[in-house]
Amino acid sequence: MAAQRAIGLRTWTIVLVAGLLVAMAATVALRRTQAAPPQDSQAQPAHTVRFGADMDYAPFSRLDAKGEPNGYDVELFKSVAAHAGLDPDIRLGTWQRVRNDLDAGELDVVPMLVTDARKRHLLFSEPYLRFYHLAFGPKGGKYVGTLGELAGARVAVQRAGMAWEYLHNTPGVRIVEVDNEPDALRAVAAGQADYAIVPTYIGYEAQRRLRLRDIVALSPAFYETSYAFAVAQDRPDLVPKLNAGLREAMRSGDQQRIYINYLANLTPTQETFRSGLFRAAWAVVPLTAMAIVLLVWWRRARRRSINLEYFDPVTQVLNRRGFRRRLGELILQRKPFAVVRLDLQEIGAVDAMAGPAFVDDLLRGLADRLKAESTHVAKVDDRGFQVAVQCPTSGAGAPNNAELAQNLMHHLLDTIKARIEVAGVPMELVASAGAAMYPAHGDTPDLLMRAANLATEEAMQRPGAAVLYHQSLAPDASRLTLLTDLRAAIRDRTLGHALQPKLDLRTGKICGAEMLVRWKHPQHGDLPPGDFVPLAERTGVIGEMTTYLVEQAIAHCRDWQAQELDLTLSVNVSVNDLSDAAVVDHIVQAARDVRGQLMLEVTETAVMRDPETAFAAVERLRAGGLRISLDDFGTGNASLTYLRRLAPEEVKIDRSFITGLLGSEADQRIVRSTIQLAHAVNAVVTAEGVEDKATLAWLREAGCENAQGYGVGRAVDAVALIEGVRGNAEKRTG
Repeated sequence: MAAQRAIGLRTWTIVLVAGLLVAMAATVALRRTQAAPPQDSQAQPAHTVRFGADMDYAPFSRLDAKGEPNGYDVELFKSVAAHAGLDPDIRLGTWQRVRNDLDAGELDVVPMLVTDARKRHLLFSEPYLRFYHLAFGPKGGKYVGTLGELAGARVAVQRAGMAWEYLHNTPGVRIVEVDNEPDALRAVAAGQADYAIVPTYIGYEAQRRLRLRDIVALSPAFYETSYAFAVAQDRPDLVPKLNAGLREAMRSGDQQRIYINYLANLTPTQETFRSGLFRAAWAVVPLTAMAIVLLVWWRRARRRSINLEYFDPVTQVLNRRGFRRRLGELILQRKPFAVVRLDLQEIGAVDAMAGPAFVDDLLRGLADRLKAESTHVAKVDDRGFQVAVQCPTSGAGAPNNAELAQNLMHHLLDTIKARIEVAGVPMELVASAGAAMYPAHGDTPDLLMRAANLATEEAMQRPGAAVLYHQSLAPDASRLTLLTDLRAAIRDRTLGHALQPKLDLRTGKICGAEMLVRWKHPQHGDLPPGDFVPLAERTGVIGEMTTYLVEQAIAHCRDWQAQELDLTLSVNVSVNDLSDAAVVDHIVQAARDVRGQLMLEVTETAVMRDPETAFAAVERLRAGGLRISLDDFGTGNASLTYLRRLAPEEVKIDRSFITGLLGSEADQRIVRSTIQLAHAVNAVVTAEGVEDKATLAWLREAGCENAQGYGVGRAVDAVALIEGVRGNAEKRTG
């Protein structure tokens, strides 16, 4: 027995020592990997480029304790330089000194925010970030909704920074100049300023690093601005090299790695048991103590592993796997329950404006609210929660399943919508909900979660809506064949279209048309768009369809140019099209010779689902000479800020406001207000669904420029449209 114990002790000793050595080796290798700069075997340094940045601009650039430069901008430029064949010479100093050196030709490249004033004397690379500024102030301070509300307040800003430039044009603001942006927050903490305006990234990093727990954000996002490498005007040769290096850094994954390392989580770092163990491993400790430590670590790591397997690490509610297991437990009870999916429709915009750390705090707050409503809450993806709620025992007066599900969804939507404060910023979110019932809609966790997701997809078409799953939402297996046929129709160019004429109310002439997709199926005959367009949206075929229809529209525009006809043509694009960079680029390239004639219609709801992606795509399309129309205006809940940022050339009033226009004073007031609103952003107005001359006359008097509908003309082919245009012209001249 003693020999066995000795062997066991020796075995444990060998295992512990081996584990210690492996841990040490892994730590050294990890440090070396993290310290290694990005390499590109294809790129050889050609010449030195002098790069300058602010030495106290964490997490973008700063001097560490050893006096070495690091940060997001520094590491990204090293990667860009490696890919572009440049030899980086990194120099950090005060922001004022860096700006002066760039102007004096002592520096070649400096990362900075892009403003109109700076573009007049500097060159810029392609932007690689979007910046937003926030007004930070003491906790409990007055919330600032607009910059005008800062009048009379002491506002700390970095000298020669972008906020410093802009605030000089804001009447009544008492500017407190500081050397760097962290000092702006320090000024507020010391009572030397009432507010500090700094970029979101810098503000949250300064809060964390300087432990300014009583300084919080007290405003919405201001000064949305591109961030890029600024280049001295005498070095225009650097711009294409930097752009090529940036694109390669994105393609290779360097930019994503550097972003995650410096910007993805601006929350206070937490000491972990594992990191403490690694450091302790370098010290000389008794073997027995080490064994105890390793045993404790193993037990904690095991518990943590189980926790990560079934729980979301941010919100500490169930993850998808944990929720699936929980639903299985509920099914075993054989009692009815509801599964509700909640989709947060504006979380992408919040992430873009405030950063991922802010979003994490927001999700934690929402999760705590939902846990108060049910013990079965899960975070299933970046923008959604799922909740399971058991139904009350049926009896006299008990609601049926449909009524109970609707009441539950609306209650949870109200819970999400109620104002929540994150880092001192009050917010109200919009969500949509879908629900499935056990056992009516499924008897397995996967079936129930799938049914709730399908119901939510339907609800997302109307922000704030709640939809209970029904059989018609289930994908039809026969639609797989329909999808194959649709791809074939696009490939063989047999998918059809019609053109609905658009009337200029000021001249009485046909001024253009809208392209409407049509499909005469070989077996099923004429299929309405509602039978195949949603299918194309859900399966990703919509990009192929849009590209095909745009090509057809471009052909019509070229034909009209040859006939010297001044007509525009509109084509509908979806939110999925705007999210597909390849589709956007193809449209821009294909429409080079019909710029101004081709107009792309995007719906208000599509813009709201992913506003930042939609705005970026619209900027790319407009830069390519294409015009933008905001379709179905008035049916969504887009803010005036969205309308201003989109800046469409055309606003189309939805037919729901036009059909009964003459008999509704409310609709008349809405239409007049919409016309005035559109004119305020320099857009022309087109009314849809016009069916009679009296409505045309009212719209003309109200200032509406264009109209379409049966009262103008039904959708026809291209030949009939041209005949109508020429006939309309002859009728007017005759």
